[in-house]
Amino acid sequence: MASQISICNKALLRVGQAPIQSINEQSTEAAYCRQFFDDARKATLRGHAWSFATKVAQLAELSAETSYRYEYVYQKPADCLRVIEVLPDGTVYPDYEKVEFEALGQTIQTDESTAWLKYTYDETDTTKFDDLFVEALSYRLSADLAMPLSRDPNYVGAMMNMFKQTLSEARTVDGRSGGNRVLEIGKSFVNARL
Repeated sequence: MASQISICNKALLRVGQAPIQSINEQSTEAAYCRQFFDDARKATLRGHAWSFATKVAQLAELSAETSYRYEYVYQKPADCLRVIEVLPDGTVYPDYEKVEFEALGQTIQTDESTAWLKYTYDETDTTKFDDLFVEALSYRLSADLAMPLSRDPNYVGAMMNMFKQTLSEARTVDGRSGGNRVLEIGKSFVNARL
C-alpha cells in the first residue's frame, strides 16, 4: 500500500534527490513535496474515471438558480474533480439513455427533475490508490519537483513523458478492470458495470 511519503520518495529518487523521513521535516525536499503533492494528485485523478475514485451521488437542486438552456440547475458535489455522466433517477445501469447535461462552474444543468452524478471524487486516502495510478502520480510529482530541486530542465521533459506513458497504461488497465459494482440509485441497490 502506498503512502504519501512513499510516493514522494519515489518522485524524489527519480530526480536524483535523497528520500525524506517525514513530509513535515524541515528539509527543502519535504517543503517542495508539501507544496506540489496535492496538485499532482488532483491532476492525476482528473486524468481518468478511476474505478477506485468513482462514486454516484444524488444532486441537490439549486432552486434559486436559472439556466439559459436547461430546466434544472444542481450543485456540483464539493469533492467532484471530474464529471463522468449524469444519470436519471431509477437508472438500471447500463440500460438507460444518455442524459444531456452541461457542467458550468460549480453547477450541473440538465432537464432531469431528479438527477444523479457519476463522478471522479477527490480521493485523498493513498492506501486506496491503484498501483499503476501511484506510478503515474509519482512521475507527475517528479516533473513538478525536477526544476526546483535538480535545476535540470531535461528532467522535467523526461518525467512528463514517463507520466504520460504510465498514465496511459494505468488508464487502459483500470478501464478493463472496472468490474461489477453496486451503485446506490434512487432508493434501491442496482448491480452495475462501471
